Amino acid sequence: MKYAKDIHFIRHGRTTMNGRYVGSLDIGLSSTGTEQVERLGKSIEKISFDHIYCSPMLRCRQTLDLLLLNDTYEYLNQLKEIDFGHWEGKSFDEIVKTGKEQVDRWVQEPDLFCFPGGESVVDFQDRIFNAGRQIAQNRHQKVLIVAHGGVIRYLLCYFLNLSVKNYLVFDVQPGKMCCVKLYSEGGVLTKFNFAG
Repeated sequence: MKYAKDIHFIRHGRTTMNGRYVGSLDIGLSSTGTEQVERLGKSIEKISFDHIYCSPMLRCRQTLDLLLLNDTYEYLNQLKEIDFGHWEGKSFDEIVKTGKEQVDRWVQEPDLFCFPGGESVVDFQDRIFNAGRQIAQNRHQKVLIVAHGGVIRYLLCYFLNLSVKNYLVFDVQPGKMCCVKLYSEGGVLTKFNFAG
């Protein structure tokens, strides 16, 4: 197998709306989230990244700022979390109370689901996989991606050549890092939920 690159993923720290569906809502980190990221930052400060890709959402920008990295970065719109539409800011219990039929449809046909007033799962997957292809094809060998839980789960499936039906096996935690060593034949998961 021919080595291609190392890809590091950091999920933004815990937000001020923990336990609620937050995709397109542009909210910041909580004090706990800030502490998580600062702790992680101390443990990765010696890593030199060739390039950093970051979601433009506030919680990811704050995370990147707190990491205190001096490497070149760019904001990539494709790395935004899925838009939950009318479910934004609600807890699962609140969603079930008003839209149990839609939740059942999501469970039965997750690949075909479109969040009411929001983004379809197919469109989300296409956008994330396009970002994955762009990152895989660039010349950078040590890459950091600062993004959201759903985005990282889908990118892990992409780089590890797994079906996205398996995305929930990755319990990507806030303020933690995962790493994939990418080879010509595919990726190998080398670190998961590293907290520093």
